[in-house]
Amino acid sequence: MNKNLKISAITLVILLLVLFLHLYGMAENLYIKIWYYDIILHILGGMGIALSVYSVINIFNIDFLKKRIWSIVALSFVGGLAWELFEVLYSLTGSELWSKPYYIDTIKDLFDDTLGALIIWGIVKNK
Repeated sequence: MNKNLKISAITLVILLLVLFLHLYGMAENLYIKIWYYDIILHILGGMGIALSVYSVINIFNIDFLKKRIWSIVALSFVGGLAWELFEVLYSLTGSELWSKPYYIDTIKDLFDDTLGALIIWGIVKNK
């Protein structure tokens, strides 16, 4: 199997897993019942975004990003920021907007997204 195809397949599986776990978590109220559920989803989401960025870099042979492997982490952080804005726009924050708990949750979520991206960066760097 082609390396790019294999990475793309793994990326798709992770993103579909995140989607399923998110929808299931919302339906079963797991974000409230299991305190670390949000952490798991953000780490997996960061991994999915990082793999997506890595796939795009490889499929389209974007040389200037291949040489800057940290771009995977940086672009994943931007993806995490986009998700946080999505939460604000659709009132999904779980805390009153601009309150201290809101800020803490947002920073934690961005940290978890970045942690997921760093896991992928470490795997990619060592391959």
